[in-house]
Amino acid sequence: MRNIDWRAFRNLGFGILAILFALAVVVTFLSYSTSPPTNPLLYSAWQHHVIIMLVLVIFSVAFGFASSALSAQQVQRAQKTTKGMLDVILPFLQPDERAVLDFLVKQDGQAKQADLSRLPNMTRLRAHRSVQRLESKGIVSVTPHGKVRVISLKEGLLDVLQTGM
Repeated sequence: MRNIDWRAFRNLGFGILAILFALAVVVTFLSYSTSPPTNPLLYSAWQHHVIIMLVLVIFSVAFGFASSALSAQQVQRAQKTTKGMLDVILPFLQPDERAVLDFLVKQDGQAKQADLSRLPNMTRLRAHRSVQRLESKGIVSVTPHGKVRVISLKEGLLDVLQTGM
């Protein structure tokens, strides 16, 4: 169950839903036609259209439930993996680095370095050194914007930190 090709699974789901939709449209047109069809298969569908529609609805709901359950399992597995990685990595950060990281997560991944120096127990020098260490570890990037330095989390890291913290 681990090595599922999710793109193929999604495409298969869309294919099945398209077939179900096409069947529902055909049965609907057959049931509202004025004269019964001459083909025995179509005549049987025309006669039992309510049962066929109910079966199609039940099958669609069952398929939707199964695909959403599999997707939820995949999301939970990814969250557990992310949490496990963060549990391993975050203890290696110094308290000042952790405070900067927490502040950046609360600020949607971007803040001015001057704002970081206003954190509790943080001076301008501590903020500068923490940002330098985080930058050397590849966690943040620093962009000079005139006299102001803007500190940003690396792309994709904000989502990981928001789900794990």
